[in-house]
Amino acid sequence: MNNKGTLILLFSIVLLGGFVAFTSSLQDGTLSPVLPQSAENPSELLSVALEVQETLYELKIAEGSSVYDLLAVAQETTDFTFAGREFAGLGFYVDSVNGKKEGNNKYWIYYINGQKAHVGVSWYQLNNHDTITFHLEDEE
Repeated sequence: MNNKGTLILLFSIVLLGGFVAFTSSLQDGTLSPVLPQSAENPSELLSVALEVQETLYELKIAEGSSVYDLLAVAQETTDFTFAGREFAGLGFYVDSVNGKKEGNNKYWIYYINGQKAHVGVSWYQLNNHDTITFHLEDEE
């Protein structure tokens, strides 16, 4: 096999390995949070605020993390709790925050820096100094 063929084969193996690792992490139907300790360099950590029911949680989280990852880290490191379920292809749906379940036409809606989010918690990639706020409110 020539050098070009070997290079293509190696690239294909690496690409396939990444795909297998990604899909196996989703096998149980949940996403794995990107924990702060996964950042090799402390400068790669983002400072993000999570605000719920007048409680502010200031957290450090790895670059590339989603709001779902932030919730998971908050649940592991503070008194914050959340629950919900994973929808294949759509991401995680939050239906309970700090013990308060949605109901009576009220739903947990989250905001990014004061603006209502237009993507699910699994899809928004956090930026340094973001403030994520959850409100239990009517959805129109």
